[in-house]
Amino acid sequence: MLKRFERFSSGIFSLHKIWHKIASDALKPYDLTSSHLTYLMALIQSEDGLTSSELVEICGKDKSDVSRSLNTMANKGLVNKESSHKKGYGGVFFLTEKGMEVAGQTYDKVAFAVEYATKNIPEEKKEIFYEVLGLFDENLNELNEKTKDKEGDK
Repeated sequence: MLKRFERFSSGIFSLHKIWHKIASDALKPYDLTSSHLTYLMALIQSEDGLTSSELVEICGKDKSDVSRSLNTMANKGLVNKESSHKKGYGGVFFLTEKGMEVAGQTYDKVAFAVEYATKNIPEEKKEIFYEVLGLFDENLNELNEKTKDKEGDK
């Protein structure tokens, strides 16, 4: 069992490290970090824009990271927020024209990286991989919630 844990852990950490490097390199020309990638990719796929709560859910990040990242991207002219509230609370975030350009160019780079990473894997195995990856994610999130619930009972 320990060998399986070691293989799983080292595989996940290695993928995480190289993916952040690829994302950082793709975003370096725009003075953005790899953490901005998930927001750009989510926003480029949403014609109706997204709220910060939706970005938290979609990207799996916490509110403070979403807020910081959107603020940085707004300061760089990549996103706009439309809000009906006088003080700007809530609202929906959209990519600006510049943001669409940056997201599109970045999307092309990361899509190429994903294609390259899976170049020798048959389509049916890719489908199984993503299905299993989703199940890993669901199961570990469920375990995390159960652990939080038990800790809260103490």
